[in-house]
Amino acid sequence: MSDLTLDTHHIYRLGDRILPGSTQILGEYIKIELYGEIWWVHVPTQTAIPEHIMERARQIGNAIHKIAFYIFTNQGIDEKSLHPILVEPARQLLLWTEKYKPEAILCEKPLASTKYGYAGMLDLFAKLKGHKRPCLVDLKTGLSMLIGPQTASYETLIHENEYKGIIERWKLQIPKDGSDYEFTPLKRRDDWSHFYYRLQEHNWLQKTK
Repeated sequence: MSDLTLDTHHIYRLGDRILPGSTQILGEYIKIELYGEIWWVHVPTQTAIPEHIMERARQIGNAIHKIAFYIFTNQGIDEKSLHPILVEPARQLLLWTEKYKPEAILCEKPLASTKYGYAGMLDLFAKLKGHKRPCLVDLKTGLSMLIGPQTASYETLIHENEYKGIIERWKLQIPKDGSDYEFTPLKRRDDWSHFYYRLQEHNWLQKTK
């Protein structure tokens, strides 16, 4: 979808239309101000995280995603140039890549749905060693309880734009502390239903403003 853009503020534009993103629709984390301090609340668990801790986690997570992009697209990385905190997560990504040998179809690709009116950026859609069907792989570096609905929304984007067949959905957890990766299938049949409900809720709330 050549006229879809994503700016530095993570705003999707399709022509002159602004589209909400999948993570924005799901709203797993919300930002609040309390007694002059900024906190991020993880909605499913009601856990409050100070802004400075959340920002550090975000920066590390973004760096790990960038490393993953270079690995998944066969551009390689120079381990000597990495910040020490990124070395072990990078090695876990390399171990996963060596085992599953992904052949990327889409990587860090923004897609939009004109049917449902939302957009999203998927991490990796690829052929994997030992898997008959192409796999949608979402990389996580922290807590995420809504990855099922999130990947279901990406699956719909792929079906609308790129590929009509059956897709496997997977979570690739790369811990920031460098411990072993976890590669977990996502199979809940109600994942899309949950995302679609939140999309309708988002659209309803937008109309009340």
